[in-house]
Amino acid sequence: MTMSNPWVWDQTAIAPFYDIFYSDPIYQAFYDNSGFANFGYWDTGITSGKQASERLVEIVAAQIDKPNGVLLEVGCGAGASTKWLCDNLPGLDVVAINIDPAQVRQARERAPEAEILVMDGANLEFEDDQFDVILSVEAPFHFDTRENFFSEAHRVLRPGGRMAVADILLASGSPLSPRANHVTGGASGYAHKLALAGFQEINVEDVTQRTWRSFRRHFSDFITRDPATALSMGGMRALTTINVNSSYAIRNYVIANCTALA
Repeated sequence: MTMSNPWVWDQTAIAPFYDIFYSDPIYQAFYDNSGFANFGYWDTGITSGKQASERLVEIVAAQIDKPNGVLLEVGCGAGASTKWLCDNLPGLDVVAINIDPAQVRQARERAPEAEILVMDGANLEFEDDQFDVILSVEAPFHFDTRENFFSEAHRVLRPGGRMAVADILLASGSPLSPRANHVTGGASGYAHKLALAGFQEINVEDVTQRTWRSFRRHFSDFITRDPATALSMGGMRALTTINVNSSYAIRNYVIANCTALA
């Protein structure tokens, strides 16, 4: 991935970034070729990126408390999380969206039972009051902006509908997040933005230690376990990305849930 300025938001850089991520053999091996690409939630006993990613989706999904209805997944990536939702929440009809057509094609292959569309999470092309649940895992930090996404999510949720998200709070100026998307104040600042969009019953938890920081340690250990991998061009690039670039950019990791009340 190349950018004209590595610390200026560039929406055109997102798809190439994830294209590299999904095709890189080191990341593929870390995630057991599962199609996941998130930091995961590293409970005791979890040893692989795939396990941690599944646990993260499980934790986020547990907060929605809606056994039946229609679920919208915003930012489905290559569809690994979509497949988990279809397999583990049988009472919910799953609709998923992603802005990148290449990832949508992969997601449709991985989760054919879901309806998967190309769409911008900050500009939802749905009528009002269409969904009972919205879920998003590590996507809103890309949106232009979170405020637009929260407002749109509130609009398309039915009264009493629930939203749950896992999100990364980055330093202002990250190339993968618009400057206007910056959140100050950590979990409390995040809760404030949800409240401004009209949500109530808001809960935001900082889980940075169990997600980003644990991922960083496990991923670095995974690469350095094999000296040949660690010293390869790909290994050095991955270690630099995680331990230099990402460490500079990432401030907090939050999991939030809230309710859209009429």
